[in-house]
Amino acid sequence: MQLPARDPFTLRFRSGDLEEAFRVEYVRRSMRLVRYALVLGVLIYGPLFGVVDYVNAPSFAPTAWTIRGVVCAGALGVYTFSFAPAFARWMQPALASLLLAAGLGLVLMLALDPTGENYFEGPVLIILPTYVVVRLRFAWASAVGWLVVAAYVAVVALFKDVAAGEVVSGAIFIGAANVIGMFAGYMLEDYARRQFWQARLIDQKRAENAELLEARSRFFANVSHELRTPLTLILGPLDDVLGALEDRRDDGGAQREASALAAPLRRVRRNARRLQRLIDQLLDLAKLEAGHLHLQPRRGRLAPFVRGVTESFAEHAERE
Repeated sequence: MQLPARDPFTLRFRSGDLEEAFRVEYVRRSMRLVRYALVLGVLIYGPLFGVVDYVNAPSFAPTAWTIRGVVCAGALGVYTFSFAPAFARWMQPALASLLLAAGLGLVLMLALDPTGENYFEGPVLIILPTYVVVRLRFAWASAVGWLVVAAYVAVVALFKDVAAGEVVSGAIFIGAANVIGMFAGYMLEDYARRQFWQARLIDQKRAENAELLEARSRFFANVSHELRTPLTLILGPLDDVLGALEDRRDDGGAQREASALAAPLRRVRRNARRLQRLIDQLLDLAKLEAGHLHLQPRRGRLAPFVRGVTESFAEHAERE
């Protein structure tokens, strides 16, 4: 499947209209997951790790709780904002700002922690969900991830009494986690865009097929009307001729002549009416496709049907 032209890094479609259509569809598909992720994130970031704060550093816990409270309040604000119509346009900046605040909050706890032993792993818990959980687009997620990594490395190097080797190993660890997250986020957005484009192509094909079906129905309807008019003009005089022949039965010599003429004319009338029924079926085809025609079974007699079919070909068979 050939995708439209797009930026190789941000994955944005170069067509503005196509990118806007993808943004709208992406928001629609992501909304439920985003809300679930926000609620889950508040529970984990606040109460759950608030207990960890108290267990590891009781004296520092109030400070950590203050930071967590501010971040959780922001998350609840974004959750409330998600029900507003304007959220569709501001979803990416709002989520990116929230995740950046959550990551920098953990880095701030690391900087302020007097023990110097806690919160080293915390930023990783923000980086990975940034790419794979909250439906943040790759470009936004990458910016948040590297800002958190840079802040983490700066705090460890400037505010923590650790050896240079530990700073380097910590930077490599969190940087590798961010690169893994980038790869996952890139693939997820690439898949979302491919799925969007495939669905768009399917919709286009479905619309084209609907137009073809409508054109076919119009064609059958027009042809049927064009055939029905001359056929009606044939049946009318034919019925008049057969009626006149029936009136001549009282005359002996004319009766034999009338009977000889009436037999083939009746076959003509019978086949003309059969053709008329076929034309009516063509007209019913449009009703059938529109769902306005339903099956109406009824009883019939097989013998007269077979007799009528065979009589229609009797004269032709005799000539052969």
